[in-house]
Amino acid sequence: MFFCLHFEIQDTVSAWNPNTTVQMSSNNTSTSAPPNTNRDNNTSCMAMALRVTFAIIAFLAVFGNFLVVVVLVKNRILKRHASAVVIFCLAVCDMATGIVLVFTPAFIIGDENIPVPSGLAGELYCRLVTSQYFVFTLGKISIAMIMFLAVERWYAVAKPVKYKTIFTRKRMSTYVVFICLACLILNGRALFEKVLVTNASKRMCKWVSLTSSEYFNRSYVITHSIITFYIPLVVTMAAFIHLFIIIRKQRGLTANVRQSAPVIQLLRMCFVTSLVLGLCWLPNQLVFVMIKFGVTKPDTPLHHATIVVSMLNSCANPWIYCATSRTFRRGFFGIFCGCRGNRVAIDSTEMTIAAANRLAHGDARRVGAGQDDKEEQKSTVPGLPTP
Repeated sequence: MFFCLHFEIQDTVSAWNPNTTVQMSSNNTSTSAPPNTNRDNNTSCMAMALRVTFAIIAFLAVFGNFLVVVVLVKNRILKRHASAVVIFCLAVCDMATGIVLVFTPAFIIGDENIPVPSGLAGELYCRLVTSQYFVFTLGKISIAMIMFLAVERWYAVAKPVKYKTIFTRKRMSTYVVFICLACLILNGRALFEKVLVTNASKRMCKWVSLTSSEYFNRSYVITHSIITFYIPLVVTMAAFIHLFIIIRKQRGLTANVRQSAPVIQLLRMCFVTSLVLGLCWLPNQLVFVMIKFGVTKPDTPLHHATIVVSMLNSCANPWIYCATSRTFRRGFFGIFCGCRGNRVAIDSTEMTIAAANRLAHGDARRVGAGQDDKEEQKSTVPGLPTP
């Protein structure tokens, strides 16, 4: 049946294929759906709607993050700073997620529209493509990158002296590579649970269980979710909340200069970034654990919606940058109008971090001196553009 949608559960998040059998990869149990014409028609319409939705998400992820990459490459001021390495890698990762969505059959093309190859090619196709390993691994890398960016910004404001030695450009590249490798390894179980099965002349990709222990499978799910999602979320929120406290304390010191707007902009950027991260992935992670414990079932509208929302994280960040950062906003405008919008003065967000930096050093005496503000931004704010 064309566009008949069905979900399978893998280690990180839920996935689907066009078969009519619901299958749990951790325990290899299945249930067959009874024939129902009305249900089949509704399922077909839902499958079509979901595939169109994922096509839109893929386009926005590629388009938006490509703009971020262009702005970072063209802006000589941003390129010089360590934080740009994280933002660049995050944009590349989210852009790759959009590309992989297109080439992973279950999301847009449909598994039934691509025949499974034979031999080694079929084994690789099952393990790397139909397992959707790269889609969700890239998503977890994106989550880890956001956590790393939050920690990097916290050090820039709260520990500026240590920041200069810990977050050099060379070390930033090493940290990014380590994050990517760690996520590739943590999500590697999916590569071993999807295998090629040949019955007579028919070839198919099937989930197999690595263990029959229900206790182990459930423990693995909880541990994996904690490591790859909940810990990054808590660290991200904690870093931004502390930044909020620092900036709130210095608001009184900056009341006589034009700092209140930058303070609000930074707070908005911090909370929007962390909230979007949580809102995009938290529902799916909760439903995934509930499915493993038998609280709910896969292949429900709620289950479908959580996967759509989790994929939205790949296209959300560029628009957050545009809404909260004057540097990126002018950079995007410069791309479309052909003007030199990438040559901008210091971002208002960066001015706020500079003010928080003054508070961290107890240097309130210089607040209100415009020229001194510029000089201090150049000399004490690590990893930030200068005018």
